[in-house]
Amino acid sequence: MRFMTKLGLAGVISVSYIMCTPQTVYSEDKKSEIKAPESIDELTQAEVDTLMQRSSVDEILKEEYQSGRIKKVEYQDGKTNFRNLVYQEHLPAKDRKPVIMLVADGDGLGWFDAEKYKFAKGDGVILKKLAAQYYDFKFVVYDPSVAPDFEEINKSTAEFGIELKNEGLVRVPSLFLYSVFDVVANETETSNNRRIKLIDKIKGGMNNNKDISKLHKDITKYWLPSNITSINHSFAWRTLNSEGIKWTKINLN
Repeated sequence: MRFMTKLGLAGVISVSYIMCTPQTVYSEDKKSEIKAPESIDELTQAEVDTLMQRSSVDEILKEEYQSGRIKKVEYQDGKTNFRNLVYQEHLPAKDRKPVIMLVADGDGLGWFDAEKYKFAKGDGVILKKLAAQYYDFKFVVYDPSVAPDFEEINKSTAEFGIELKNEGLVRVPSLFLYSVFDVVANETETSNNRRIKLIDKIKGGMNNNKDISKLHKDITKYWLPSNITSINHSFAWRTLNSEGIKWTKINLN
């Protein structure tokens, strides 16, 4: 994808986060080896700086593509596999999992402002880290140019395909959050229709490496916990798809 705009991030709220998996160290990136952080929950500045040296989102996520941890939307036989990857309608209801989907230009090639591609790469770094933390989630990357009805008009304008338009995509990169329950709609982990639904989306990204770490922290400290992983039944934090990355506290009672 070829266009991004600089967005700010406002508000940091601390909520407990309790998930932990083994740390991955990307020592093949020769310019600056990553030392394993003290906590798996932390996206260290060393990790960000090293991964941002890679050329594209696809390069940042190459290990996860190879292992199958992150799936790419593909077009074949007249349709994409988007609905299977995200909405999981082919699976029994009990097997459907929450999804975080990154919509971004995967290979970083084409007609676009190379400097602004940092936004997409930054979101790619965040997705990579989340995939190492949240094993009860599915992770998907959708490059809009995969869709046959995508049209790139110039380096600042593109016409998205109907599939992504129906998801409310207005800016690339964007991070989409899906779940089988929506706490804002008075659903709970045990009281819901078991159908995947779009919960919230983060439009845009950060072009400063330090802000990438901050956005990851905000996502893991209160966006995901208050909506899916550590429900408090009192409030949830949402972006409400606002211009810029701004967090809003929604009271549930």
